[in-house]
Amino acid sequence: MTGEHTLDPPVSMGHGEEMSDEPAPRCRSESVAAQRAARIFVVDDSSAFRGAVDAVIRAAGCEPAGWAASAGDAWSALSGVPPPSRPDLVLVDVQLPDASGTDLALALARRLGLRVALVSTLAEADLPATPAACGAVGFVSKSALDPSTLAALAAP
Repeated sequence: MTGEHTLDPPVSMGHGEEMSDEPAPRCRSESVAAQRAARIFVVDDSSAFRGAVDAVIRAAGCEPAGWAASAGDAWSALSGVPPPSRPDLVLVDVQLPDASGTDLALALARRLGLRVALVSTLAEADLPATPAACGAVGFVSKSALDPSTLAALAAP
């Protein structure tokens, strides 16, 4: 069989860990016939968070699809993109400088049909609305955002 390789027996990776022949969980989009890495757009006014989340996106096996620092910039960037080229997930900070992130999430989800997740330094109980009421698929605290959580949010 060409192009196919399995590990038998498992290969040791050191420190008592073994590498199995099971593929690692990756951030994938089923929106196209051939799987591709899910593309994630970030809306947040903190450049430090955007840099940190970029690393998390890449660690999850996803692709950064761009960013905006405000609701207005996000709407301008995303509303002009044709549906096949739109990101698979948009992470929206609840507290943006020019508008409510929850209002932006609702507009992106309902008017553009985008998959949206809310992020914030606030606790979920302190959000101005529930994620579902904003059209979001979920919420994650900025401090708890990791590759597996991001991959789960991006999964269709």
